[in-house]
Parts: sequence; structure tokens; C-alpha cells
Amino acid sequence: MTFKRELDDYIIEKLQNEPLYNECLLNDIKNFEVFPAIRNNEIHFYYKGGRLFKYTKNGFYTNIKYAFVCENYDRGDISEKTLGELNPIQNFIDGYENIKKCCATYNEKSEAYFVSTQFKHYSFLKDKTKDDIILLDIEAALESADEDKNLDRFDMVLLNKKTGVLKIVEAKLYENPELKQPKDKGKDPQVIDQITRYEDNIESKYFEILGAYHNYIKIINKLFGLELEKPTEINRRVGLFYFDFGEEHRKDAKFKFLEEKLNSKIKSVYSKGHPDREPADLKSCF
Repeated sequence: MTFKRELDDYIIEKLQNEPLYNECLLNDIKNFEVFPAIRNNEIHFYYKGGRLFKYTKNGFYTNIKYAFVCENYDRGDISEKTLGELNPIQNFIDGYENIKKCCATYNEKSEAYFVSTQFKHYSFLKDKTKDDIILLDIEAALESADEDKNLDRFDMVLLNKKTGVLKIVEAKLYENPELKQPKDKGKDPQVIDQITRYEDNIESKYFEILGAYHNYIKIINKLFGLELEKPTEINRRVGLFYFDFGEEHRKDAKFKFLEEKLNSKIKSVYSKGHPDREPADLKSCF
């Protein structure tokens, strides 16, 4: 199957007339809390690590685990006697803030959550971002014709506005076992094979991916009134960004071994202890 980034004009026009979009989502997008990502005739809205909503020709959808909230919902304990006092939401607008709370709770401290902390620093909606690096897409899945095969999912797709270069970056929590040395000491950490596979996919689908992001730029320019230039090339080397560790980890011999191993096998590696506290230097991933 092909990698597509498309959104028909009538879907854009329909979205721009939706109350949920105008009254809720658009404000959070402009405040860099919600990230809009173009898919194949869908637009997905991400919040703190989860897909808050998706929009298709048939309207808005959210995950059922986020939707079971009440108008008078508050986090915490509830007694059996007061269950009858809860009023389930009747529409997404009334439940918007509580749906956001559920979305954040389910995805707290996930790898996607840490990626979401960079929305405000690298949003394509900002006139100036650090070193002109923008976060163009997240969780970009390369579809496979083999239904039994897991999809390769690019955590971050960055664009350098100065050079026109796209960069694919894999994001990992430091405690992710895919970063660790396997029990079989003769093998590399699993993430190295993953990065190699991603690079092979980029090579085989190079012009397909580049063309998809030409469409992507065209769509977000129209949707948000931007004037971004189309990317001119893709960096064929996939970057690795790992995070969520403290100074005590840096002193550990295992951490030093990991750094040496990853830097010897992967061309662009960047680490940040706590990217949720201060912006990551994503230019270092290029």
C-alpha cells in the first residue's frame, strides 16, 4: 500500500465549519497543546501522547476509552450511591475538557507523551522556531501490504525550513528494553535493527514519502494560512532521540556503554534527560 498524505478540499471546508473545531480544537492548536496531523483523507488531533480526535468525511471520532466521561465528571473516588447523579456527555463539545483529561491520563509518561512536550517549541504554526526546525508530523505509519506485519511508525518527522530537508526521528524512553543490551551479548540493542529497517524503508519509498510531504505542506498551508516551502529531500539516515533519565543514570556504566554502542552504530543520536522541562535540541538529530 502507498504512503499518502491527502485531504480533499471539501473535507477541509467541512472541518472549518465544525463547532468542535472552531470552539475547542483550534484554540488549543494555536496554543501548541494539540497537534494536527494529516493522514489519508483524515486529520488526526494529538494531545499529550494520545490521539484526541480524528476527523473524516463522516465527522469527528474519539477513542471509546476517552468518550465515557460525564458532564460533571471530576477525577477521584465516587461512591455507588452517587453514580446516578452522573450525566454522560451528549456531544464532544460538552465533554471536550474531560475527554482531554482522559486522553492525557491514558498516555501519561509514554514516549508519545514526551514527543508532545515539543509541540510548543517546534510547531509549524510558529513564525520562528529554534534553528528553523519544525515538527511536521508524528506517528507516521508506513502501511504494509502484509496484514500480518507490524507497521513501521515514524515517531517524529522534522523539517529544516532553511535547507528543505526532512528528517525521520525515532523516540525512545531510556527504560525502553529496545535500548538495552540483549541477554545475548553478541547482539546489538534492538533499536539498531529498527533504525536500519526504517532507513531501508526510506530508501525504497523515498520519492513516495517525499511526494506525500509535498502534499502535506500544501494542505497545512491552506488549512492554517501558512506559506511553508515544500521539502526538497529526505535525510536517509534516521535519527534516534532517547530521554527521561537523570544524572544518576549518566554515572552508570550501562548508560555509558549504551551511549558508545548507539553512537557507533547510528549516525545521529541525541539524548535529553527531561525534555518535558525544557526544549530538546532537535536540530542535533539532523
